[in-house]
Amino acid sequence: MALANVAVLQSQWGYKVLIVDWDLEAPGIENYFQDYLPPENVSSQKGIIDILEKKLSNWQDFRLIIKLPQSRARLHLLTAGDRGADYLSKVRNFDTPSFYTKSEGGIFIETLRDEWKKTYDYILVDSRTGITDIGGICTIQLPDILVLLFTATKQSFYGAISVAEKANLARQKLPYDRLNLIAVPIPSRFDSQTEFKLSQEWLGRFSRDLSKIYSNWLPKSVSKLAMLQITQIPYVSYFSYGEKLPVLEQGKYMYSKVRIFVASPGDVVEERNRVKLVVEELNRSVAHRLRLILEILDWRTHVAPLMGRPDEVIFEQAPIGNGDIFIGILWARFGTPSGTIDPLTGSSFLFGTEEEFVFAQQAWQKIGRPQILLYRCVRPVNPDELDFSQLHRVQNFFDEMSPGGKYPSLYQTYETAEDFEHRVREHLIKVIFDYSKERLSRNFQPDLAKELDKLTAASH
Repeated sequence: MALANVAVLQSQWGYKVLIVDWDLEAPGIENYFQDYLPPENVSSQKGIIDILEKKLSNWQDFRLIIKLPQSRARLHLLTAGDRGADYLSKVRNFDTPSFYTKSEGGIFIETLRDEWKKTYDYILVDSRTGITDIGGICTIQLPDILVLLFTATKQSFYGAISVAEKANLARQKLPYDRLNLIAVPIPSRFDSQTEFKLSQEWLGRFSRDLSKIYSNWLPKSVSKLAMLQITQIPYVSYFSYGEKLPVLEQGKYMYSKVRIFVASPGDVVEERNRVKLVVEELNRSVAHRLRLILEILDWRTHVAPLMGRPDEVIFEQAPIGNGDIFIGILWARFGTPSGTIDPLTGSSFLFGTEEEFVFAQQAWQKIGRPQILLYRCVRPVNPDELDFSQLHRVQNFFDEMSPGGKYPSLYQTYETAEDFEHRVREHLIKVIFDYSKERLSRNFQPDLAKELDKLTAASH
């Protein structure tokens, strides 16, 4: 699905694109384009296995034209081959080593590669993972960039790393000039909503174990974690059924990710859990209709800088998107010391939640995001559980929220967890509605923006 949708976007953007179905063991990428292909039987069209078996130089004659709506450049497809009764035997009997050693297959592949590159802006090759036999052609000789799609399983993830490492070694033995192979890791089917803690653990694993691959091309100013957040393909259950093209079905801006950073000390665990419930509910309802995916993240894990480093590092660690939201929740505690430095005063932060809010506010002042939603619980505290020093710090913090204070900001008060849930739901809906209207206007979709206004009015 990823390759098919990328090809559609590139064609709509005006690039000449060739799709090559090299997944010979399980072909069928044409199914994504069944409404846009010629009416004749596509499965009988000659393709890759026929080209390789007979070393056919007239590959241009086997291309299928994909006629897309709003396409600004040609989009062509080379199928896996004629899916007649002898297709499987042709695939099984194709001897890749003999093809290279006895039939000058390397020269033939190199010629194909050169002709494709001269004819198209992008060639997207769909191939099974592999570094030997016929799949190895796609990971070793053909690519300039190797895209590694993997899921959150050890078999898939470490298998992808192994393919990249072995492809690089084998590539060094090629008798052709090649730049270093760039491998781009893409976590796919990644669900950070229902299993938030597990998703963060896996992102940490990805970030740590992909260091060598990223070091070949990722600028040092961009963190691995930030790149993973940007490039991951989220799991959307609707598109897991059948062969769909989301970029055509609901527009190329169908799903935007809105990250919700939550900062809260240990005395408001119930409220934090309510935020998660509200986000899950909105993802099933309002956010889904607005083509958004809301994702809860821990602010300190993803954003807070290292001790003594300048505040700009937060933008390097986790580039803040247009729709991102910061939710701060306080009652009678301010958290534990973080050990980091307040860039406004040069002194150490006394409490972690203060640090989180300060950096969120600095980001907002500097780049206009994230949206900040701050809540203060005003229900009475059990005297036996009261820490007067922390309570005093919380009170001073909110005193600084006044117009002439250190952190001039607005905040909401609440008494019960149910009251908080109602308020945060109402505020999140307003923020994501506003963001969606701005996004649609920015992307020149005024008709959808008008429909969103009607939806907004109906929700109030």
